[in-house]
Amino acid sequence: MNYPKVLHRIIYARLLVGALGERLRWWPSEFTTLVGQRHLQLVLPRSWKRAALESVTLAARAHHDQSVPTDAVHLFRLGTAHEDAIAHELAAEALDLKMPPEPLGEVLAALNGFGAAASVRVHPGPLDLGLPSRLREHATIDELAGAYAWAAAEQAQTIPYFRARGDA
Repeated sequence: MNYPKVLHRIIYARLLVGALGERLRWWPSEFTTLVGQRHLQLVLPRSWKRAALESVTLAARAHHDQSVPTDAVHLFRLGTAHEDAIAHELAAEALDLKMPPEPLGEVLAALNGFGAAASVRVHPGPLDLGLPSRLREHATIDELAGAYAWAAAEQAQTIPYFRARGDA
């Protein structure tokens, strides 16, 4: 994986975790599967990758929003600045999105390829990772990817999130 900018790593993590959730049926969508990709290519030949990412993001966002505090920030609902920056990157086509592989094992390998296993104590269910300012760090994106990969390997589900405020 060669995404040096933190924002690009967030986008790719979002795509991989979205695919992971689809493969494991955590959310009811198939935008990153081969069938979903083929359909999007027919309907949106020039922007199908972006459509796949945005669509799986919406499916995963709805799922995450049900499990975390209403003011929380998570991989699929970042703050306005991050969401605007992602939209700008995608609109400018500044990032060549590499679509996730079809087999679950390869999606997990790609998530583990972020370079770090979960460095926090991961457990099923909501997982508080602190404040959203941590999203500026490469290691935090590694942590997010590792947490989701851990959950999938344990046949569990975790939903990492960041507190909007500093209270514990």
